Amino acid sequence: MAQGGDVEAVHGQDKLLAPLEAEFTIRRDPARLTVDPIGRPAEAQQGYYKGMPVETQPAWLAEMSVDAKVETWIPHCPGVLSSARTSDPNSANAQFFLISDEGRHLDRDYTAKGRAIVGLDVIRSIKLGPSPDGYPIANPDLIMKAVLVSDLAEDERPVAFVQRTDTAEWKQRLEAAANSAQDVCDLPSVPAVILD
Repeated sequence: MAQGGDVEAVHGQDKLLAPLEAEFTIRRDPARLTVDPIGRPAEAQQGYYKGMPVETQPAWLAEMSVDAKVETWIPHCPGVLSSARTSDPNSANAQFFLISDEGRHLDRDYTAKGRAIVGLDVIRSIKLGPSPDGYPIANPDLIMKAVLVSDLAEDERPVAFVQRTDTAEWKQRLEAAANSAQDVCDLPSVPAVILD
C-alpha cells in the first residue's frame, strides 16, 4: 500500500480533521438495502451495493440476527482508498492509504472509502517511502498537490458516465460474473467511461 496525508507527523501541524468514527461495515436490512448479488441471491456473499463491489453476509442470516440485518463491507482490493488509523477504531483522520496489491486482511478493520475506476497502473507504480523495519527507499514519490474534482472549474473536470443498474444489460453482466466464479476483487466497479 501507499500511505500519506500525515500532516501532523511530517510538518508538526495540527490535524486537519476531527477524528472520524469507524465505518468498517454497514448493517443493512437485505429487504430494504439490496445488493445486486453475484451468484444465487440467498447464498451470495459478494455483489454490488450502489455500484461498488462488496462482500456481505448472506441475506438469510438476517432472520437469525437480533436487528434483522447483515454486515456488508467494501473489500480492500487493489485500487481501494481507505482511512489510516491508530489502534483506536475511531481515530481515522487525514491519513489515507491506497491498496496497490492485496489488502483483504484489512477488511472490516479499516474504513474503505472508494475504489479507483482507472489508474491502477499508476497506483502500482508509486515508489514507497521508509518501510516499517526502517530501511529507507531511495526517492519515494511525494504528493505535492491534490485537488478534488469538485474544486476544478467545470470545463476542467473529467466526465464519467456510469452504467445504470436497472437494465437488462446490467443483469447480463451480473450473470456473466456469476458464471465465471470471480473473486470480488476481480469484479469491476460499475462500468464507466471516463472522458478527460
